[in-house]
Amino acid sequence: MRAPILTVLGLTSALALCPSAARAGEGRGNGPEILCGPYAVDPRSDGATVCWQTAGASRGAVRFRSGDGGSWREEREAGSARFHAVRLTGLPPGAETSVEALDRPGGTALGAMAFRTAPAAGDERPFTFLVHGDTQTVAGHSRVSRAMAAETARLARPAFVLHLGDLAGDGYDGPELARQFFGPEAALLARMPIVAVRGNHDIDDEVFAGCFPRPEPTGHMGANDYLVDYGPLRLLVLDGNRPARTRDRRMNWLREALDGARGRWRVVAVHQPPYSRGDHGIDEEEGMALRSLLDPYLAAGRVHAVFSGHDHDYQRSRPVEGVTYFVSGGGGALVQHRPRTGPQDWSERYEPTLNFLTVTVDGSRMTVRAFRPARQEGADFEMFDSVEIPRECDWPAVDLSSAPEVEYRYEDIRPNPLRVWLVAGGSVLLGLALIVKLARRVRRKPPAGEPA
Repeated sequence: MRAPILTVLGLTSALALCPSAARAGEGRGNGPEILCGPYAVDPRSDGATVCWQTAGASRGAVRFRSGDGGSWREEREAGSARFHAVRLTGLPPGAETSVEALDRPGGTALGAMAFRTAPAAGDERPFTFLVHGDTQTVAGHSRVSRAMAAETARLARPAFVLHLGDLAGDGYDGPELARQFFGPEAALLARMPIVAVRGNHDIDDEVFAGCFPRPEPTGHMGANDYLVDYGPLRLLVLDGNRPARTRDRRMNWLREALDGARGRWRVVAVHQPPYSRGDHGIDEEEGMALRSLLDPYLAAGRVHAVFSGHDHDYQRSRPVEGVTYFVSGGGGALVQHRPRTGPQDWSERYEPTLNFLTVTVDGSRMTVRAFRPARQEGADFEMFDSVEIPRECDWPAVDLSSAPEVEYRYEDIRPNPLRVWLVAGGSVLLGLALIVKLARRVRRKPPAGEPA
């Protein structure tokens, strides 16, 4: 039955995110060209934000309804934009919601999708969210996302997709991001919201904020730090590209957000991994600084799991002061086949492979399953690792008031194109100057036997 499922999912995604399919199906005429979407971000128990991107600025709207028999309603944008965002509120918790993005208020549908609002805090029914990161390439990302879509079709209550950052190789370009990321991700985003972590390749603040808007700031300079409450789960997203220091506003926000989630499952997502044997692992000064900064906060906040990308592989740690660390950076980028370091006492599993994860929250346990391309003929992806995390872990008592002072600052490995050209041009000019200088010396040197 897998082939029919994938066919249906592919058709759904094509209608939802492919401009030509939307135009052909709706007969829109000369409306704005849609580049990607619609898709939903910032899932809450009463709604979500519906987004899409068009080639030119226009004023759009969203038509939506909850359940099969509900009446259609419309919410309009305040003004014209290329990155469109319409916040839907007032929906019931756990409700299946159908959405259409319109080319103008009262107009024709550009595309369609559906999502389920988050369950209420006391709703303990099981659900599953999916995790991947470092998608970056169209071919590899397409392969992983097809397998994720097939796995999603087998889940009873798929919740959302957690992307761990580095959505595309060129995250500073809106149309290229639409092609590299939103195209291959279409089947998933047509049926569930996305929670996005900012990676080091996602360097353009305007583009990232346009694709993943936040309805309100978090109260400090790290605008890409935010939280998602999904039933019994609190997910905290951190922007590892921005500096942080022990007891600064960002870390105080993290402490307060974790303190306010006692009784919930607590998960943190940050692109740069605090624990990794990969290319960005423990040998890097900034990796060690991030670990030293976060360790006491995560233990004191009784965090169950941390999910990161950045290294293009799969990794799972043993519990470190009660916290289990995962790296899932094999969402489509070129796999890094050799670890940077040998075995570590905290490392439980290392696999250089394309991969994605499913995380099932079910009462007293959280089950994380890892999938990779199958090694048997006739299969697509196979599960190769699984671990259950209990609700009560072996966290130590931590006094944050005595935590050592640590400053973390990430130096972006993604070079600025203008800087690259300036450095390259300067190097060429310097080389030419040296050649000219040597040539002049050779011409001025007297022949052998003649006085200098």
